[in-house]
Amino acid sequence: MLDAHIHLTHAPETLFPDDMYYFTNAASPDEWSSILKLSSPHVMPFLGIHPECGSGPIDDIGWEEHLKALHAQAVSQQIGIGECGIDQRYYTSFSKSEQLRLLIRQIRTAIATDSPLCVHLVHATESFLTVMADHPLSVPWIMHGFTGSVQTARRMLDLHGYISLSPSLMRSEHKMHDLLRFLPTDRILIESDYPYTYIPQQWQEYSYEQLLFSWYQRVAEAQAIDTDRLIDIVLTNGTIFTNKQTHRR
Repeated sequence: MLDAHIHLTHAPETLFPDDMYYFTNAASPDEWSSILKLSSPHVMPFLGIHPECGSGPIDDIGWEEHLKALHAQAVSQQIGIGECGIDQRYYTSFSKSEQLRLLIRQIRTAIATDSPLCVHLVHATESFLTVMADHPLSVPWIMHGFTGSVQTARRMLDLHGYISLSPSLMRSEHKMHDLLRFLPTDRILIESDYPYTYIPQQWQEYSYEQLLFSWYQRVAEAQAIDTDRLIDIVLTNGTIFTNKQTHRR
């Protein structure tokens, strides 16, 4: 199985089977070196600056140097950029305009280094879609933890995004089924966002691997396909992000 969004450095290594595949994300520069140590044929590192990490104008808190380092790292080694994005919950500590500025800089880094992008988005859909329309990506990008509407998903697909689904979608059964009936299988990814995901009560005692497999089962059931088939589909979709020469444009 592929877990398309996880924080491997935020939980004991023993939780994670060696025979699975992971897109592991860093939220701040403090995590980058730890993430890079995990890079392997089974682990794709994503390095980014999450909107939660900002506390003021980016030129005043050292982000310029971090952005230069991020660009250099993406030139020297295959990585993804992220997670980065916009989050309305942090506007009081890190303004909307500065969040947008930091996101745009990371988008430009992804484009300049031919690196895939992973996006975090909370309550700022229109601002984000405007940015993406103004900065067309020639690299694949992931909308991480999507829980929005079919209409919003369609707009993201039109911008060549991939929709990554976490168990948080289970908070609304109606929305989950509508979305999964709509999404084309060649644009779906499955993630846990472990250890920050929503875990249904009936899964509280599950191991990490059981939790992820159960989520694959729920998605497969909603799409009326076999679970093993969905696992194969997501693994195939994931190769778009790990092989820069074969991703769709």
